[in-house]
Amino acid sequence: MKHALLLVSLFVSVTALFPQKSVGVMWYQKSTMADDVTKGFAEAMKTGAPAVTIEYQKDLTKEDAKTVYARFQKEKNAVVFLRSDGATMAKELGGTKPVFLGACNNPEQLGVIKNMAAPEGFMTGVTYSIPADVHFGLYKKVFPSLKSVTLVVHSTHSGAPVDRAGTKKACTANGIAYNEIAAASLEEIVAGVKAVKSDLIILGVQNVVFDNADKIIAVTGNTPVVSYDIKAVKKGALLSLSADDVKLGKLLAQQVIDVLGGKKISEVPVKFDDDPLFTVNMAAVKKYGVVIPFQLMKRANKIGE
Repeated sequence: MKHALLLVSLFVSVTALFPQKSVGVMWYQKSTMADDVTKGFAEAMKTGAPAVTIEYQKDLTKEDAKTVYARFQKEKNAVVFLRSDGATMAKELGGTKPVFLGACNNPEQLGVIKNMAAPEGFMTGVTYSIPADVHFGLYKKVFPSLKSVTLVVHSTHSGAPVDRAGTKKACTANGIAYNEIAAASLEEIVAGVKAVKSDLIILGVQNVVFDNADKIIAVTGNTPVVSYDIKAVKKGALLSLSADDVKLGKLLAQQVIDVLGGKKISEVPVKFDDDPLFTVNMAAVKKYGVVIPFQLMKRANKIGE
């Protein structure tokens, strides 16, 4: 009986904290990353704020996204706008309701938030971003003789310039030659990759790239392919150091709960995954004949065995 009364008391307290609150979650174009972030978000909201109603609008066209965003800004208490393109659209359109970003690259480098420790506007959120120099520290341990890389990005994606800038900077710092395949379509990407002469190919964090990693890898021959995102490793890339998107979704939910509960956006810093996943595709290890140091393999999430 006491247990039942406690549950009722908790439900009443949560309901009182979020009376008739509603949140709109949206993104445009298909995105497996946004799907994963939403999974974690929904789980955490169900547990932490069950009284909040949530409307999901996914895989929208760009024009429909503008319409939905305007409606959410009018009707909802908060908006979750996923993907890097969503972050830049929200910045462009503005808003009076708080906006939470996720499944996106570094918001500061995207130009949408200046101070990620204390966001100055109406936006905060989570990012999958991991500094390129951290990635290159890993690459140098696996490929100690690395002299050149080619970055592959989807040129029309808002996150491509972020991947480019970070990778170029890391290459300069490490004395590594930088090359790039930047194209607007998968067909152009595949055609460009066929001619790559670098020691290593790096796949950027754009859905056209990682969702089609198997098609890209199929034309790379014996050149090792790594990725900034785990999804490409599941499709044949050698390794990645990447954020856990479901975990980020749960962190995103807590940010929404905090702001709906009275916190200011400036009091809710942008969150990162501070313990990213190191994933190795063992079939690719065999294919490329790569020897990964024992200390790295001890902490690796191994797939494709």
